[in-house]
Amino acid sequence: MNTTLSDLEIFKENNTVKFKKGNNTIIEFNSDNPVNLANLFIEKQSANSTFSYIFIKGLILSENSKKTIYLERILNGTGLCIKDADISNISEISETCTEVNETWIACPGSIGNFTCNLTSNNTIYKISGLKHSGAREQQVYCGDSMCNGGETCSSCSADCGQCLPPPGGGGGTTGGGFFAPPTCKEEWSCSEWSSCVDGKQIRTCTDSNKCKTTKNKPSENQSCEIPKQEIKTETKICNPGEKKCSGNDTLECNSDGSEWNLIQKCEYGCLNNGCNDKPKMIGPPTGFMIVSETTLTLGVLILMAIVVVAGGFFYKTRKKKFSK
Repeated sequence: MNTTLSDLEIFKENNTVKFKKGNNTIIEFNSDNPVNLANLFIEKQSANSTFSYIFIKGLILSENSKKTIYLERILNGTGLCIKDADISNISEISETCTEVNETWIACPGSIGNFTCNLTSNNTIYKISGLKHSGAREQQVYCGDSMCNGGETCSSCSADCGQCLPPPGGGGGTTGGGFFAPPTCKEEWSCSEWSSCVDGKQIRTCTDSNKCKTTKNKPSENQSCEIPKQEIKTETKICNPGEKKCSGNDTLECNSDGSEWNLIQKCEYGCLNNGCNDKPKMIGPPTGFMIVSETTLTLGVLILMAIVVVAGGFFYKTRKKKFSK
């Protein structure tokens, strides 16, 4: 097997064949039969490459088998160009991704039989559905509404416009000549402004026509200030949910701690921030009456008054008797 990769290891787990470099999978596919690696050639980008790529040649799979390849994300672009054909050099994949058997795919995304996802915290492209295998990372592609890279009116009229004869007539319509770029009218729609935070408001604006230009894009931030009537000063006098006694009443602090609310009037008085539900008992066990604390206190006072009056009367009577 010929490869530009060092320390490449090959495993077969059940029916899945995996080519790995260290802990990273490079290629994987399913195969029920032994795999002939005699004519296999694999090339991958070097460590100092400005974009990632891979192509595999000489790997013959069964009719229904498809390959999955993994590429590092170097450009941090939006997608890749797939060339599902036998190639001998990565340069056979065009810069505009418009040649035969070439397909540009957004990642994440899918088109036809191909699917691309981002793995390992968005640092690795996983491309599946390949029969033959050639793919390269690139930001420029025909159809992105921008005439850039190697695109011309002849190679990508969708981005660069139809080829026109040069001024004064004559000439042909070959690439690199005179062209009329297509026009795209921006159609912006914006979300509502956010609340005012630290003197700023933001919103998001999107172009429904996806022109990839921002000439007429509305502003997405603005200065603001909170109206004075919206500023509230609240005085907290208690903790929400706190309870206390006030005379024979039980009070509870409201949800914002601004006032006490009456939650219950207590018949037998308030005790430990709640109603006392056990009235006082007086009298012998065989015959007793139930009175409240207030009634009991009043009765004691009256009884003491009677004892004082009776004592005084008894004292005066005894004094008169002895004086005679």
